[in-house]
Amino acid sequence: SYGAKVSIVNKNTFQTMRYNEFFSDKYASLYLNHNFGPLLFRTNWFSPEVNFFHAMSYGTLNNPRLHRNIDFKTLEDGFFESGLVLSNIIHISFLKVGYLGFGGGVFYRYGPNKFPVEQDNWAFKYSIIYTIN
Repeated sequence: SYGAKVSIVNKNTFQTMRYNEFFSDKYASLYLNHNFGPLLFRTNWFSPEVNFFHAMSYGTLNNPRLHRNIDFKTLEDGFFESGLVLSNIIHISFLKVGYLGFGGGVFYRYGPNKFPVEQDNWAFKYSIIYTIN
């Protein structure tokens, strides 16, 4: 779910992986997300929460030679990323049914499939949450 310009946090996706970067016909992925809950104090419009994210994947591709004229990698060495999101920095009541929360987060890609240029391993994203009361 990485986008070079404007990106939004998507649960159960890879935040730093580019589209069509890896091909696999067999793979296993694990997505972990833990919300530590509200911090410090809450007001009607301010209710920050810290979320920890971790994602990893391993995979194989039986016939990579069938994919011609496309640059891609496979997941035999694994793909790993972690991140922190501060959500609900701005917390707005919406139609007295729920609330809309805005925040932001940062994710880091590491391991054997990280990029050689360090700044390319980072992804900065917006967080948008709608919660029903």
